[in-house]
Amino acid sequence: MGGPDGWDNSFGSPANKVGALIEIKHKARAAGANAVSILERRRSSGGYSIEALLLDMIDVTNWPRIGLTEDEIKHSFDARGTELDEIEGIWESRARTETYLGAYARRGSVPIYYVEAFEQRSPEEQRFYRIAIVKAVADPLYPYAAYILNPEIPEWQAGFLKGWLRKMPASSGYEAIWYRSTFQGDRREFHPDESGTLKTSTVVMELCAEFSIEQTLTKVYPPKTPKYVAD
Repeated sequence: MGGPDGWDNSFGSPANKVGALIEIKHKARAAGANAVSILERRRSSGGYSIEALLLDMIDVTNWPRIGLTEDEIKHSFDARGTELDEIEGIWESRARTETYLGAYARRGSVPIYYVEAFEQRSPEEQRFYRIAIVKAVADPLYPYAAYILNPEIPEWQAGFLKGWLRKMPASSGYEAIWYRSTFQGDRREFHPDESGTLKTSTVVMELCAEFSIEQTLTKVYPPKTPKYVAD
């Protein structure tokens, strides 16, 4: 979901609620939107007004996915053994998001319906999930694909593509195109710490909101092989 270019959340003052909804419908279609999120309805002496966000809903019927269960993916990793690249495996993702309302916040007090509406559009609705990162030979630019394994929100189904990754030149980190809960992609850079956990901090702009995201990827499979030092 996302706001079409030229969106405007002001919908005038028709004489009644029906007129306001008709105006929203026409304005949404003209802007290329196919859905709206109503923020506020107001009745005044001048008529009836509604504030809403215009949305462009994405059809995920043909969203890329992997047709393997988590156990089948693990068996595939086991079969390849030492041939696995360092990034390949099953990872746990944990994300923390802070939301800033930008222009709305600068107007003074922020009405609760604005806060609730933008919280619903959080780019990382799933604070914790697992992904399988595998080789993606079909894309030479991003040779690794991340598939979500245990989605918590209905839009994301098990096996759905969550991101594309590639090794950064002259760096131990990875550049990714990561798909948010709205199915829009953004670029992120994951860098390892001393334990091998991949971390990223990024800022995503959507409509009048700014989302600050801190995310970690921790590898959980295959298990690390202990390193022994000879006497």
